[in-house]
Amino acid sequence: MTENEISYIIRGEIFNIYNKFGPGLLESVYENVLAHELGKKNLKVQKQLALPFFYEGIKMDIGLIY
Repeated sequence: MTENEISYIIRGEIFNIYNKFGPGLLESVYENVLAHELGKKNLKVQKQLALPFFYEGIKMDIGLIY
């Protein structure tokens, strides 16, 4: 599957979720529903990954989210 095909699926699911629930829910609700829907489409989903952050050569454990 190409990046464009994956992007098309993701954007379609975002559109469907927004049309179903509308605005106003917590971001975490949309995040979890989207992850669930993408998983049903056999896409591997990882949420809220912590990435290391380096400043002046020092690793900062600040939980940078990607």
